[in-house]
Amino acid sequence: MTPDLTTVEATLNREPERQIAMSTAAGREALAVHERVMRSLTRSQKLAKAFELTHITRELMRVGIRRQHPKASDTEIQRLYVHQLLEYQNLDPETLAECQKRVDKLHQNVATSD
Repeated sequence: MTPDLTTVEATLNREPERQIAMSTAAGREALAVHERVMRSLTRSQKLAKAFELTHITRELMRVGIRRQHPKASDTEIQRLYVHQLLEYQNLDPETLAECQKRVDKLHQNVATSD
């Protein structure tokens, strides 16, 4: 079931970033522009924008991991990246640990085959 627009707007109004932006005239103006632009996009354009933002977010995550682990191999960066993604899934600790073990095993197999 798709949430109605009122539900979505109510959710957006609770976002801390939105509340912070609404506290200044410049923030309110920026939000108004953002909302105007978003309303002007077609569904396809909104979906494309979501994919673009997801890609950017993933790349930023990898850059952050690389900065924290500058000597790590690309395989290790990927392993740490997947671990971080799993942590955001709100899995129970036992399931998270099992998933991370499987990821580690897969990456060990990749590392030994390189």
